[in-house]
Amino acid sequence: ELEAKVKEATNSEAWGPSGTILHEIASETNDRAAMDMILHVLYERLKETGPNWRKVYKSLTVLDYCAKNATPRFVKEVMMGVDRIEDLKRFRYVEHETGKDQGLNVREKAAKLCDLLNNKDRLKEEREKAKVSRERFHKE
Repeated sequence: ELEAKVKEATNSEAWGPSGTILHEIASETNDRAAMDMILHVLYERLKETGPNWRKVYKSLTVLDYCAKNATPRFVKEVMMGVDRIEDLKRFRYVEHETGKDQGLNVREKAAKLCDLLNNKDRLKEEREKAKVSRERFHKE
């Protein structure tokens, strides 16, 4: 069920993952096996290319949310694999029909996430803000 949620959150549909699904995924990072499975699915999605750019973009969205809301252990794991995200700053894909550079979305999202992960003070600040929001909206 959790794997299906992660895949749903990172599908190729034109809309992003819901806040509820993002919250559920981040909450599951308390369990080591669940955390490993989440990372595996996300990292597999990051390997997608070209026309599957939305899967890559949404995986970055999930990683960004989890960087701010998941367990510190999850964040540490992502920081250790930040090179996978760094590589996406060079992601290329131009839609043939429209000529639109959809790769730009991925490149910008990857750059912002890398900046967050590489700035411990900013990451701490974002995690504090997210904690306040979680307490307000999810009443954990």
